[in-house]
Amino acid sequence: MSRSAAAAAEDAEEGLNVLIGAEVAVPVEVAALAEAGRAAVATQAGEEGLDVRVSIAGDGPQRGALAERIRASRHAARFALAGYVDDMRAFYTDLDLFCLSSLREGMPNVVLEAMAMSLPVVATSAGGLSTFLRDGDDALLCLPGSPAALADALRAAIRSPDLRARLGQAARTRVEQECSFAQRMQRVFAVYDRLP
Repeated sequence: MSRSAAAAAEDAEEGLNVLIGAEVAVPVEVAALAEAGRAAVATQAGEEGLDVRVSIAGDGPQRGALAERIRASRHAARFALAGYVDDMRAFYTDLDLFCLSSLREGMPNVVLEAMAMSLPVVATSAGGLSTFLRDGDDALLCLPGSPAALADALRAAIRSPDLRARLGQAARTRVEQECSFAQRMQRVFAVYDRLP
């Protein structure tokens, strides 16, 4: 299921749905999540009048602290804490932008899933994300642990339907070309072929 440029253009009329995926476990990440979400909502709602809604998927011991920060925000009605989501594919279909705010990461499947759904990705450069994602090509990357950097990357994506469409299409193409089951199996076979 791929998003077209026409669908991205409709965002101005229908609103923009942003998902921030997170393990809500670390206090500094809660601060980054809250600031990034606040900035995303304030950017459009305050400056340009676009209805931005932020869903935060994931769970962990800091969920209560995050919920409290959201309740204290003047944009609290625009946030939803989704918690653990069983059917991410269905969840992705309602999204316009995916964000991963991790402080540490390997190469999370959730990013590949979002890319496969043609969603533009904003992510921190934690762990394997920095070696796989291409900043400005198939994703926007920022330093982990910096709420301001995450907010800036989200603002850039939110402000530009063309950027979101380009990133989403590049992400989908990359996953199709490099991450398909057939591609993975070719790489596994190549490793075995090199064994004595």
